[in-house]
Amino acid sequence: MKTSNPTRIPLGLLSLGLLLLPLVGLLVLPSVLPGLGAGDLLAKRMLLYILAFGLSAIWLLSAIRMTASMPTLPLALPATAYVAFNLFSLSWAINPFSGIVEAAQLVALLIIFFGIVFFLGTNHILTLAQFSAVGGLLVSIIGIGQYLGRGFEWIPSVGLPSGGFLFRNLAAAYLVGNIPFGLLAISLDPSRLRKILWSIATTSMSLFLVYTRTRGAWIGLGGAILLACIYLGFNRPLRENLAGRFGLQVRCRALFLGVSVTLIVLVGGALLPTRTSKEVYQRFDEKKSSPAVAATSLLAPGSDRGRLAMWKHTIEIIADHPLTGVGLDNWEFVYPRYDRGDKITGASEPVRPHNDFLWIASELGLIGLALYLWLLFIAFRTVHRLLQRGSEEAQATVLACGGALVALLGHSC
Repeated sequence: MKTSNPTRIPLGLLSLGLLLLPLVGLLVLPSVLPGLGAGDLLAKRMLLYILAFGLSAIWLLSAIRMTASMPTLPLALPATAYVAFNLFSLSWAINPFSGIVEAAQLVALLIIFFGIVFFLGTNHILTLAQFSAVGGLLVSIIGIGQYLGRGFEWIPSVGLPSGGFLFRNLAAAYLVGNIPFGLLAISLDPSRLRKILWSIATTSMSLFLVYTRTRGAWIGLGGAILLACIYLGFNRPLRENLAGRFGLQVRCRALFLGVSVTLIVLVGGALLPTRTSKEVYQRFDEKKSSPAVAATSLLAPGSDRGRLAMWKHTIEIIADHPLTGVGLDNWEFVYPRYDRGDKITGASEPVRPHNDFLWIASELGLIGLALYLWLLFIAFRTVHRLLQRGSEEAQATVLACGGALVALLGHSC
């Protein structure tokens, strides 16, 4: 791994970013920035910009001092190409100004991605996972408290419980991406006392995810866990290597006890009725009145809540703009002419089709979708290769990263 690049300041920036990103919106009071979550989203994006600027400045100083060296990275080309095409799509968008903010966020995320690759090694993963788990624990305490009616109702929200996020779906996306890193912290941390803390954090995030009643996130995380188990089941050397490294073979009782307690908490928590405040901007429909009802409604008629119609109309948009799409963040401006009264009402108008693959294809065309699929292919190929020949820490890390990616992809559909 890299040894000549400075790491302390970048590691501190990224660690604080993981801790503060889900919470920074709480610092913006509604009286200061009124409106539905404008302050929350603005605060989170500003933190991303600060992190990107800080990492860029540190890299520039390293380059001036001749200590900078960019490692070879398979993901660099597809990630850069995908972001560049997003920027280029603004040139044919009917409302390019709407996409500028999204483009700036993509550039910031790309810079942060390169900063992580440039400055950090596998020996820093545990620190990042720990800070991320603490952030997830704090968000989950807020979300669980909101669900049970134990405070935190002053936090702006479209529908409770949402933790430090405006929308439950955003909170669920954060949770399914963070829960695997809570498991990673449990696996890598040598301290038994801290393992208990990370176990509490992971269980709390799982319970909060249940309380969000976001069915797509449940399916995404469940699919990720299932695929990980299948992969380990067919890869005996990897399974035995990880089991021996983390002592699972000699800690079966503790592992069984931990899993049992977690299941009891999740099942018992799912049966508790919600006590969230009625004073929210968007109430749950009857199909999501409780986690148990939300789970049983998956196959009920009309459970798609009009999304199949949106997907059909989005395919029509793709058919009319097959190669280049309608431009970044312009789906919401083009969709109304295709809706024909299926989803748009006097009280609501969708701003996204609730399916990232269709969303990307409609805004960036088949070219943009191909770049996105190329990025995913390289990512999963990298995960597979590191699982075959990486160190134990690297194998555990990429297993968590791959699981988080699969969970997010499932939720995004």
